[in-house]
Amino acid sequence: MVFSHSASQSSLQSACLEALTQRGINVMCGNQEESPVGKPCGDVYFPALSTNSLSKITLGIRDNLVCRWAFYALWMKKIAIVTLNAECQPDQNSALPQALRARLAHYAGTLVKYGFTVIGQHTSVQSKHR
Repeated sequence: MVFSHSASQSSLQSACLEALTQRGINVMCGNQEESPVGKPCGDVYFPALSTNSLSKITLGIRDNLVCRWAFYALWMKKIAIVTLNAECQPDQNSALPQALRARLAHYAGTLVKYGFTVIGQHTSVQSKHR
């Protein structure tokens, strides 16, 4: 499981890890500042992916830990699941301009084309697992 910087700074990370532990699910959290390359890698979950990381992954930029883990998981042919943060939700009442919401929706669709499973739109956008 890899949290974006903003998600790891919120209560999301601790709440998520606590809930999984209570269910007896063993999770490795990949937030260490070292490169994932050469590390054992199972399937990867990116909860509440930030708009910044969504954009960077879509554009192929790997300058933060979340982006490096995303591309490493795909390279290792692992399942990569993304949930979108609140800014990326297609909410008609959002303060974001429609053009920006459309761009973010396009980026989420691009992640699906890369092989990610994206959850967090009105209807989940799913990839075909390899």
